[in-house]
Amino acid sequence: VPVVALAFVARAYFASLMFADIEMEATRTASVASRVVEDFGSLRVRGLAALPVIDDNIVVWLSRVIAQDVNIFDGPHLLASSERDLFASGLLSTRTPGEAHRAIMLEGQPSFVGRERVGAVQYLVAAAPVRIEARDAILMVPLTSRQQEIVAQVEELDRRVLLAAILFIMLGAGIGY
Repeated sequence: VPVVALAFVARAYFASLMFADIEMEATRTASVASRVVEDFGSLRVRGLAALPVIDDNIVVWLSRVIAQDVNIFDGPHLLASSERDLFASGLLSTRTPGEAHRAIMLEGQPSFVGRERVGAVQYLVAAAPVRIEARDAILMVPLTSRQQEIVAQVEELDRRVLLAAILFIMLGAGIGY
């Protein structure tokens, strides 16, 4: 019993460390992407009017740089996305997610990490405020691929903890015999 209890405690501890790490990484990724978009916008304002307005093409480039999808919401609606097809298909809503809007716009938080749901699939989303052409917007980074990696790591951890618990139980039984 103590070995099994220790196994569950160790699993919970390491899983919480992994999820805390992904949330910190998500916040950092959204903040960096937000700064890139703001810097791009400030170049337009400073006289480089030949640069395009923030649109899907710019956001697709940004998503390749940070290796994550990127969506920018202006007010209640989607301004630009690296995955426009998901929104056009109706799979994702083009409205700004409520929790992110409340945290970023109303409460003034510097970043937000929350969960979104598409059907039965739940995934993490990081958001940060971004200023585009004198308007406040929200930049969101869905972390579906990174969360899948963490889930796979937690499952591997579960297998190792189970194997270690079985080995300790067998060792204890052998010593007891």
